[in-house]
Amino acid sequence: MTDLPTLREIVRDGEWLLAQEETLVERELARPLLERAGYEAIDVVAGVRRAGKSKLLLHMGRKMRAKGMNVRYINFEDERFSFGEKDAQNLSSILDTSKAVLLLDEPQNLPRWERWARRLHDRRVKLYITGSNSQLLGSELATAIGGRKRLHEVFPFSFREVLAAKGAANVPSDQMLRLLGEYMSKGGYPYPTVSGDYSILNDYRNDILERDILARHGIRDPVNLRNLSRFIMSNPGLYVSSKSIKGFIDLSHVTLRRYLDHFAGAYSVIPLEKFSHSRKEQLANR
Repeated sequence: MTDLPTLREIVRDGEWLLAQEETLVERELARPLLERAGYEAIDVVAGVRRAGKSKLLLHMGRKMRAKGMNVRYINFEDERFSFGEKDAQNLSSILDTSKAVLLLDEPQNLPRWERWARRLHDRRVKLYITGSNSQLLGSELATAIGGRKRLHEVFPFSFREVLAAKGAANVPSDQMLRLLGEYMSKGGYPYPTVSGDYSILNDYRNDILERDILARHGIRDPVNLRNLSRFIMSNPGLYVSSKSIKGFIDLSHVTLRRYLDHFAGAYSVIPLEKFSHSRKEQLANR
């Protein structure tokens, strides 16, 4: 369990972050999130790690604070947390939740976090919750609050956002094509896009694999999962089946399906199912 003085420090650090001024790219999702900031639903912001969910949350928090709203931000990936059963209760005693907006960043490791979210929601506290696993956020919150949530997915920068980040919205067509080629080959992760340091992308891939898949799901065969990850990343658009990986990775169809679901849940891949008008064939092709 995290002791009360440490929890107060974490809450104060959240206050400090909200008070900072940053020049950020206006994400396309920010406006609809702010326009629909009612208490009737919990807004869940899910997406791949390092896509800018925390920055989006802080940007929104600063906008709402400028309107005089009572906003609090908590980063649950803070290394000072020693997660225990009473952390949620103790946080409630520290936070002023009167007409509050709480920005909960990656709370999945907090024991019974979804029940705490339900209690806060019932007290008409507006909640924005981020997470790097769509399945986990969906299943746990759905059990606790039923249909009273809205899921919003955050991806790395769109090309429009890349142009905004580089101040290149009105460049000549030849330069625009060069930027498009760079975007298609290197993607739109915010930090590499702004800094120009794309060497960090391999660290991102490893971080997603280790933290959001291996650790999260307690995988007992990490070698095969890492091999599968390398195979998929090296063959985008390839139909993946137990036959297509035979000779490279020894996995049963059931295990392969489970691993692929883990990749998709962490936004490491986006699956594209074979099209068929028949629901039976759709299920058979999964």
